[in-house]
Amino acid sequence: METKSPERVKVILPARLASTRLPRKLLLRHNGKSLLQIVYEKAASLEPLWETWAAVDSEELLQEVEGFGGRALLTPESLDSGSARVSWAAVRLGGDILVNLQADEPMILAQDVARALSALRENPSASASTLAFHNNDYSDFLSPNNVKVVVDSSGRGCYFSRSPIPYQTRESFQGFLHHVGVYVYRREFLLKTFPSLRSSWERGERLEQLRLLENGYTLVVETASRPTLGIDTAEDWEKFKALSGGENG
Repeated sequence: METKSPERVKVILPARLASTRLPRKLLLRHNGKSLLQIVYEKAASLEPLWETWAAVDSEELLQEVEGFGGRALLTPESLDSGSARVSWAAVRLGGDILVNLQADEPMILAQDVARALSALRENPSASASTLAFHNNDYSDFLSPNNVKVVVDSSGRGCYFSRSPIPYQTRESFQGFLHHVGVYVYRREFLLKTFPSLRSSWERGERLEQLRLLENGYTLVVETASRPTLGIDTAEDWEKFKALSGGENG
């Protein structure tokens, strides 16, 4: 009886230098390491058999990754999203499952990435999976820096937005699902379908995951075991440094 080969998982960090809200944030340093290095090392520790790469958009980031001993590919500047960078890199790197870990997510847990991967495996009709956690902070709910997601009774994503969804007043507020910047893709979908999709929702919200939903694909949303902190603003960076103390995420 032929034994099925184990799935090859590649963890790819799409990394863009010219971030809008916090310029050059991936090169900010804490305890002697850049944000990009902190997240890369976290990604490399997720699972020993998984291969980790950074898909960068500039020579400066390429030199940063190579300088701390990581692996990186220089992607075309014309690519319009992190998942597009992951798709471009996956053509050259292979793999059966592609984990898109945003390079500004220094507090992600290995167990939560594993949860997202399991959610994709358990839902054969899904093209991708992602993570979210329950957030009870009303000011976070109102902030466009925090992405909100609404799911159906089966855990499938219905819509993601920077606006407060579903609408709740302060008096009726019961928390919201706060999206986490991790996506797990099946290779065939990412390479054959994702690059050709277009989405007016994505352009309006500046959220790449809406490309799947507007085109009718299923994105499963798995619950993270704890809140995380994506680095989008200077306040996020200061909060991360305070939380991490003498540790690097």
